[in-house]
Amino acid sequence: MTTKIYGTSDDLIEFEGDIYDEIGAYMAQGKGLLLSDGTVLECSYPKAPGLGVWGFKLIRAGSLFDRIEECNDEDAEVYSDVVFFKDGLTDFWEILPEHKQKALDLLNKYNIEELITVSPHEQLMQCMYDEQEY
Repeated sequence: MTTKIYGTSDDLIEFEGDIYDEIGAYMAQGKGLLLSDGTVLECSYPKAPGLGVWGFKLIRAGSLFDRIEECNDEDAEVYSDVVFFKDGLTDFWEILPEHKQKALDLLNKYNIEELITVSPHEQLMQCMYDEQEY
């Protein structure tokens, strides 16, 4: 199933398709999103000063990225740019604006599978940590 991402209200980002979710995005200027295919998006609300439209900017295209349909009409039914992906997205992560460059540097150095897989070290540490203790 394809996935689309768009903003709604003044504080929500919606995911519809392979990923069906929403995240709060109050004061969303510069908020980054990393998708499971390696795509990195930057979102903003408002898209431009005085324009009540959500904006999405492609920072890095992953293997499933399809396109962005731009919107500049705050009276449109969906007053947001809409980002489309091909079938297969499995997850997403928010990137704090102050860490966007670090995330991009890691994506340039490693493939997405290496970055989202739990390392053997982390697996071992999980075996040693008992959540019941706290």
